[in-house]
Amino acid sequence: MGHWFCKSTSLEQEYNDQARASPEGHRYTADNAYICNDANVSEILEEAFTTLPSRKAFALWYSMAPVSRCLLENMALSMQSDHYFALYTVWEHKEDDERCQNWVKNIMRGVEIHSEGAYLGDSDFQVRRTRFWGEKEGIRLHDIRRKWDPLGTICGYLDAGDISGVNGLENVHEWVAKVKI
Repeated sequence: MGHWFCKSTSLEQEYNDQARASPEGHRYTADNAYICNDANVSEILEEAFTTLPSRKAFALWYSMAPVSRCLLENMALSMQSDHYFALYTVWEHKEDDERCQNWVKNIMRGVEIHSEGAYLGDSDFQVRRTRFWGEKEGIRLHDIRRKWDPLGTICGYLDAGDISGVNGLENVHEWVAKVKI
């Protein structure tokens, strides 16, 4: 494996690299969670890493510490923990849609009860709604949106049917009530 450190690149090269990593003609679903700091991460994520539904799917765990301990004042990205986990499920055939999508849902149902919430960028609110902001930051962001975009001109959160509209999504876990295990 080669090394890449501080070498020049271009936006075109970055897009080409992403296109190779996510080829056309494939089917994709993703989800993620910030796992609670006091959770037994290896136990919680074992099934995700050992039962991938296709050869092209992958699970990712990333240690966010020590950055996760920094206070993020006045930031919409206010949800984080020491452990970021994501699933990127990739497959080729439509007949595998239900199996692969259900695998992600089942993994995330088990993970969610041990999570603080999720990162918006790898979330699909038509499939699962969860916490994605700190409580006071979410309230502040909704207040700003109501003030500056009361008609909802800017796209909302792409939940099923965009029913959240200008009110925004609830900042709560949808599938499972959060419990301390």
